[in-house]
Amino acid sequence: MQGHNSTTSRFTLLFAFLLTLVLALPAEGQILAPASAPPLVLSAVATSVQDIELDWAISATLQPNVTSFRVLRDNTVLATVDAATLTYADTGVAPARRYRYTVEALNGAGKTLATAQSKLTLTPDRPGTTDTTPPTEPEELDVVARSDGILLDWYYSIDDSDVTAFLIRRDGKRLVIVPGGTLRFLDTRVRPGETHTYTIEALDTVGHHSKARGPGAARALAGAPDARAALAALPSAQGDTPQLIAGGYVTQLKRYPYLTDVVLSSATINWATDRSKTAGSVKWGAVGTNGTCTPSTTVTATKTNLTVNSASEYQWSATLSLAPNTQYCYRIYLSSTDLLGTDPSPRFWTQLPAGSTQPFSFAVFGDWGAVDTSGANSEQANLMQRIAGSGARFAITTGDNSYPSGSQNNYGDLTAVGGDLSAVFGPSFWAVPGSSIALFPTIGNHGLARSDTIHPHFQNWPQSVAVSSSGGRYTKDTYCCLNGSTSASYPSAWYAFDAGVARFYILQVAWADSNVGTSTDYGMDYAYHWAPGKAEYQWLAADLAAHPGGMKFAFLHYPIYSDKSNTASDTFLQGANRLEGLLSSNGVAIAFSGHSHIYQRNAKASANGLVTYITGGGGAKVEPIGPDGCSAVDLYGIGWSYSANGGAGAGSACGSASKPTSRARVFHFLLVSVNGNQVTVAPTDSNGQTFDVQTYNFGATPPTSTPTNTAVPPTNTPTNIPLTNTPTNTTLPPTDTPTTAPPTNTPTGIPPTNTPTNPPPTNTPTNTAIPPTNTPAPGAIFSDGFESGNLTAWTSSGGLTVQTGVVHSGTYAAQGNTTVGATYAKKTLPSTYTDAYARVYFNILSQASQVNVLRFRTAADGSIAYLYVDTAGKLALRNDAGATTFTSTTIVGSGWHALEFHATISATGATEVWLDGVKIPALSVSTNLGTTAIGRLQIGEVQSGRTYNLLLDDAGFNTAPIGL
Repeated sequence: MQGHNSTTSRFTLLFAFLLTLVLALPAEGQILAPASAPPLVLSAVATSVQDIELDWAISATLQPNVTSFRVLRDNTVLATVDAATLTYADTGVAPARRYRYTVEALNGAGKTLATAQSKLTLTPDRPGTTDTTPPTEPEELDVVARSDGILLDWYYSIDDSDVTAFLIRRDGKRLVIVPGGTLRFLDTRVRPGETHTYTIEALDTVGHHSKARGPGAARALAGAPDARAALAALPSAQGDTPQLIAGGYVTQLKRYPYLTDVVLSSATINWATDRSKTAGSVKWGAVGTNGTCTPSTTVTATKTNLTVNSASEYQWSATLSLAPNTQYCYRIYLSSTDLLGTDPSPRFWTQLPAGSTQPFSFAVFGDWGAVDTSGANSEQANLMQRIAGSGARFAITTGDNSYPSGSQNNYGDLTAVGGDLSAVFGPSFWAVPGSSIALFPTIGNHGLARSDTIHPHFQNWPQSVAVSSSGGRYTKDTYCCLNGSTSASYPSAWYAFDAGVARFYILQVAWADSNVGTSTDYGMDYAYHWAPGKAEYQWLAADLAAHPGGMKFAFLHYPIYSDKSNTASDTFLQGANRLEGLLSSNGVAIAFSGHSHIYQRNAKASANGLVTYITGGGGAKVEPIGPDGCSAVDLYGIGWSYSANGGAGAGSACGSASKPTSRARVFHFLLVSVNGNQVTVAPTDSNGQTFDVQTYNFGATPPTSTPTNTAVPPTNTPTNIPLTNTPTNTTLPPTDTPTTAPPTNTPTGIPPTNTPTNPPPTNTPTNTAIPPTNTPAPGAIFSDGFESGNLTAWTSSGGLTVQTGVVHSGTYAAQGNTTVGATYAKKTLPSTYTDAYARVYFNILSQASQVNVLRFRTAADGSIAYLYVDTAGKLALRNDAGATTFTSTTIVGSGWHALEFHATISATGATEVWLDGVKIPALSVSTNLGTTAIGRLQIGEVQSGRTYNLLLDDAGFNTAPIGL
C-alpha cells in the first residue's frame, strides 16, 4: 500500500480514521477510547486470508524527529518505510493464523524514538467452498454533517464467506479501511464549509470488493482533535477471538435466523446449524423505552435432520410466548455458542392484536428463490434488501418459493453456493430481512409433489399457531383419483390470521403439474380444493362467515386473471359461484396471486368480482405480458422477454403502463399499507423505484349476514365444516374415495359458461388518487428543472444557487447550502386555485435543523401549509392556516426523493402527501386550510437562522396529479 505524498496529508487521513472508529459499533455497544494514548499507536486489520493492513499514528510533538518506521511481524523485520508512510500491507500471511506486529519510529541516527505493538490479529480461514462472488454492496448510506465531523452510517453487507472490512472512498479516493462489523465512520479531518462525496465497498475473505454504495455527500460543519486514543481502542487490534476478527455470524450457523408464525401472542424463530452440538436455544428480551435490549429469557429449541448439498445439518425451531405489538430482540445458541457472533441482536415486532386501529404495512411477493449458475441473482438480492428496509411488519408470498423444484438444496443455506443452490437461505436473500420480518409463504406448484419425509414447505416455514387458531390445515394428504389422476400424497396448506383491522387468508390454489389426468393443472386444483363440498372450500367459507366485517386479504398462487399466455387466467376460479365470488361477497378487499412472472393490476371483472393483483416478479426469470393480447380488466401490467430485440431483451406492457426499459423494472414486490378502510399498494422494483401506486377506500364494513351463494350451512348446524376451534385433521373427506360427484362444469379444461371472458372494468376504483407514476399529467401549469442555469422562471428567490454537481435530472439543480437559512424560490401562479398539486424532487445532503421543502401560499403571500423534514429526519406537515402540525413516522433517507403535495381549500379542507409515489397516511388528512385560494408556490425556506444543505430539482404545479 502506498503512502500519501506528505506526512501531513497522511496524518490527516489517519487522524480522521482513528477518531471515527471511536463510533464503531461492532455489536450493539460503542467502543470507548482510553483516556490517553501513547506517542505511537498501531492497529492491524485482517482484510482477507492473505492480507493484514497496518495503520499507525504518531504524536504531533514527536513527528518532526522521525525519519523512518520499521515494521516487524512476530519480531521479524518485514520492511522499513519513510516518515511520510503511515501504513503497510502484509500480504505474506496464511489463512486462519494469528500474528502480532510491531512498528518502531526511528530518527536519522537509527535510534528508536517510540514503539507500538498490535494485539494478536487473526486472518480468516478459507471459505469451505470457492468464493467467486463479491459481497453485496453495503445497504444504504447516510452521510450527515455533525458538530465533530461528517458521519457515515450504513448497514450490513453479505458475502459467501465473511465480510472482513469496508473500504470508504472520499471524493473518489481511498480514505480508510475499517474492520468488518463496523457500521459507522466519523470523518473528522474535514474543514468547515467543505463538501465531500463518499462511497463504501465491502471486502471479503478472499479480497473481493463489492459494488460501491453511494455516493452520499455532505458539507462539513467542523473537524476534531488528535485521534491516537481511538486507534488503541479498535476492535480490529484485539483479534484474540476469531469471531471478532472475521466479523459476523460464526461458522456453525448454516441458516441465518428467520421468523415465522408471528401471530396472536407468539413468534417462532428458525435457523439451521451443523451437527457439532445437539442442544439449541433462543435468548430474547423486550426493547426498552430507551432503545436498548438485552436478551435474557431462554427458550429451548427443537431440531429435525436436514441435508443441504450433502452436508448434514440440524433445522432448529423455537416458539416464544410474547406480548402483542411489542418490539423484541433475540440471539440464538448452539449449546453455549452464540451463533450470531459479532452481529447485533435482531429485532422484530410481534403482531398487532385483532381490532387494533394502528396503521401498518406488509410486503407481498412471489415466484422467487432462483439463482444462476454461479449462485447469484442480483435482482432478487436487491429486492430482499428493499423489503428489509421497507418498514413492512411482515411478508406474505404468492407461491413458488424455491426454484426449480423446492428441494432443500434449492432452499440451501449460508454456505452452499452454485447453480440452484441456496436461492432462499443464501446470504444475499431471505437472510437479509428474515431475522426481523416474519414470512407467511403461500404454497405453489413448484415443489408441491416432493416426496421428502418432511415436506420442505412444512419444515422450513412452520406456522402451527396460525393453523391451529384458524382451524386450517398444514399436513400431507392423499389425493385420489379424480379426472384420471394418480393417487398421490401432497401438502394441504391453508390457514388464516389477524393483524389489526385485517384478516389474512393463506390459500392453496395450486396443483402438481405432472398429475393432471384428463384435466389440467387449473382443473385439478379446482376439483380437489374449490369444488363445492371440498375441504378447503368449506373451511374458507366457514371462516369468512365467522368473521364478518373488517378488512380481508387473500393470497393464492394461480391467477384469477392473467395476460401471460402459458400461465393464463384460471377460469375455474372466476365468477360469482366460484372462488372469486366467495371472496368478494364476503368482503375480501384484494386477492394477490403469482404463477405468472409479471406484474399485473386488474379491475373488478363484474359486480361480483374483486380487485386482483399478480406479483410474480420476486426473483425467478421474468416473462413477457400480453403476447396474445391484453384483457379489458388489465389496468396496468409489465413484463420482460429475454429473447426479444435480438437477444438484448425488451419490455412489454398492458393497460396504462409503459414498456419497461430494463428487466430490473419487472422484478418487484408490493408494499401494502393499511390505515382503517384505506389501503395503499405500492409496487417497488429491484432498483427501488415505485410504480403504479394505488390507494383504495373500501368503504363501510361489509354486512354481517352470510351470503347465500357460498354454500355454507349455518355455523351452528352440526356438520363437518371446521370452525376456528376445530381440530386440524378433521376437515378432509376420505381421501381415497371422491365422495362428491363433480358438478356438470367440473374441470375438463373448458371454462364455466357463466364466466365473463372479457368483461369491461365496470368497478375500477374511483378513489385511486395517484395516477401511474411514470405518466405525469400533461400540460402542467408551471414546471422548472433549472435547465436555464438560473432562477429566472421564479417570481422571486433568495439564497438559492444553481449548480451542476449533484442533480436529479438534466444538467442543473438548485442548492441551498446555508448556516443562516432563507434559501427559497417563489412562483406567482397565473390564477388562484382551491384544489392543486405541487411536486418537487429534493435531496438533503445534511441538516442540523428543520428543513422546509414545499409550501402553498395565497396570492398575498400568506402561508397556507408546507411540508418539511424535522430534526429526527421525519416527514411532517404544518397547516399554518389552521395552526396544526402533523408528523409522520416516515424517515427521509439519503438521496433524491419525489415529494408531492395535494391541498383542497374548502369548508372542511384536506391534504394528501406522497413520498416517492407512496402515500403518507399521517399527512393525508382532513384539516381546515382556511378559505383563501392558493396563489403562489414556494420551494425551500424563507426563515432565517437554520443550518442545512438542500438540493431541489424538477418542481411543478398543476390542478391534477403530477406523479414521479
